[in-house]
Amino acid sequence: MRLPSLLIALALGTGLFAQPAPIRVVGSELDGINPLLIFNEDQIPPIDLVFDRLVTMDAQGTFLPEILERWELSSDLRQATLVVRPGLTWQDGHPLDAEDILYTWNLIRSPRMIEVSDNFGRWIPSMVKVGPLTLKVTSELPMATLLAELYNFIPVPKHLYRAVVDPAKHAFNWAPVGSGPFKVLPGANPKEVRLVRWEGYRGIHPGQAPGFLFKALETGFVPAMLAGGGDFFTYTGDWLSNYLLRKGAVGQGKLVAYNTVQDGFSALWINCDPKRSVLSDVRMRQALANLVPFEEYARQRAVRPIQVANSVWHPLSWAFDPSPKPLPKRGLALQLLDQGGWKLGPKGWRQNAQGKELILSLIMSGSLNRSPLVRKWVESLQSAGIRVDLQEVSGNQALKAQVEGRGDIWLSGWVNNGPDPSGDRLLYTSEGILSHTNFMGYQNPEVDRLFEVGRHEVDLDARKAIYHRINQILFRDRPLILLEYNPAYAITSKELKGVAFSSRGVHYGFIPGIRGWRLEPGS
Repeated sequence: MRLPSLLIALALGTGLFAQPAPIRVVGSELDGINPLLIFNEDQIPPIDLVFDRLVTMDAQGTFLPEILERWELSSDLRQATLVVRPGLTWQDGHPLDAEDILYTWNLIRSPRMIEVSDNFGRWIPSMVKVGPLTLKVTSELPMATLLAELYNFIPVPKHLYRAVVDPAKHAFNWAPVGSGPFKVLPGANPKEVRLVRWEGYRGIHPGQAPGFLFKALETGFVPAMLAGGGDFFTYTGDWLSNYLLRKGAVGQGKLVAYNTVQDGFSALWINCDPKRSVLSDVRMRQALANLVPFEEYARQRAVRPIQVANSVWHPLSWAFDPSPKPLPKRGLALQLLDQGGWKLGPKGWRQNAQGKELILSLIMSGSLNRSPLVRKWVESLQSAGIRVDLQEVSGNQALKAQVEGRGDIWLSGWVNNGPDPSGDRLLYTSEGILSHTNFMGYQNPEVDRLFEVGRHEVDLDARKAIYHRINQILFRDRPLILLEYNPAYAITSKELKGVAFSSRGVHYGFIPGIRGWRLEPGS
């Protein structure tokens, strides 16, 4: 029976025909929804909803086909055949085929895109189309990391994506046409992005929710959640809120707390660029590392879980380097500062031969008072005669300072790029300076060489030895001072179901991941 228009209007007004609510994900401001221009971790969840990857992975880190139906590798790993799943389309109905993948591969290898993006697919040495749904990849050396590179390679539609002079201003950044189960609604911006389920999705990993709303955090983490401002809050370093929620001190039974191991760490990143910082002198960086107040770790363990970081690859990774590292020595730090030409002046502050005082700028997101170890480290620097210009800014401002190379030291975290250590190549090599991924400006030809050799080494024990050597060089050269392996903390509403984490701690990039979430009101 057809309802009169007045009754339909009344029904809509009372919510009788109301649409299911989207899942509200609260985090930092976004920098776009373009898989070719990923600048921070918060961009990845919406991108993984709007786009399929060539290859995805399960919760244990095993690679699975997604856009690809299958891949075939030769026994010597020098040839690969990639077969696209038949029947796939972009969200405008245009077929998705091998031509799109080839176009994207050529695009990310262009000089302008290399300057502004970290597309690991550009390391795929060659690619030719041999059929509407088939591509061939060949290499002179074994492609030991090919699947990891395919995992980080998300194609864009050739018929819509056009190269521009400034990729950061591409219209596609906020109005993408993807291949995944959710579409971006018009009006997307850094503070708010709305996704709705695409009913035409033909891939193998559909979503459970009717839609998603990504909002930038405007108030404190817990106050916003207690006020009903979100269904899921992206990872935060706020362990205390998670702890209090687990103890029943907050939340009134409406919230669920999660914490899981995360394949990443927090660190003090050091500006190694001789044009920008006095810390280009390796003796100065070594001095800062030897002023870390290691005894503070013991005090902190009394109130919160701490795992001291001693390798740039997490214990979850097969590349983890378990070899012991020397403890900080304050006396050595003072000697190194003297050798670097910064001696104590008459007022107790370090100065060079020209009388210029040593003042180091430390840029961090949030408050120093929420980082007890770093606060003690700053006090240790000051007691050694080093002035510290502390700048407490937002997460986005801190990231921008890093990318632009402003400041001497940055405090921030890092989540490793996929299960293979080769994904961190741009962070530590001179190749990453051009795209500002290696924002430290650190250069060491041996590290460059080892990362390249590691990409082609098939024997796992030999690969381990390569990455262990890289880790040892980084500990000697100190472009960063590792602090802790940080667990991931998240708080959700009790109505959000299906929340799962991979073996690496992340809630995206694996199946079911964020696509398996759903809301069950009244639970």
